[in-house]
Amino acid sequence: MTEAIMKAVCVSGSLSLVDADLRKPYAGYVSPLDYDFGLVAGCEYLLLALIVRGGGGAWFYVTPPTEVDVSIVPAVLFSADWQRLYGGWKVKADESGVIQLAPEKLAAIDGWYEKYIEGDDSVISFIRSLLLSK
Repeated sequence: MTEAIMKAVCVSGSLSLVDADLRKPYAGYVSPLDYDFGLVAGCEYLLLALIVRGGGGAWFYVTPPTEVDVSIVPAVLFSADWQRLYGGWKVKADESGVIQLAPEKLAAIDGWYEKYIEGDDSVISFIRSLLLSK
């Protein structure tokens, strides 16, 4: 496994199947609460990064281990054991209460996820190389 990537196991594919108190922080971001994130419960995913939004819960940037298909999903849908953070993970916090944690090289790409979604070839190639080095 590459030193920069952690693993997490999906415990539920939908917020509607999670305890009501645990899904409250996501209510303003996910509608409907039974939205299908396309996750498979019981399957292991690679955790690229995470973000905690002030009042909006924690979110994981995950991809299945067999392909490069990065999604941002509620962290409450996953379980992850304690893992050592290798590869110079960095943390960033801003005045709005947003906290981000990502491998150093990924964190160095400002707006990496938005660029990935927009199809930026250099970001997609970088993420692919990061994942394929596992």
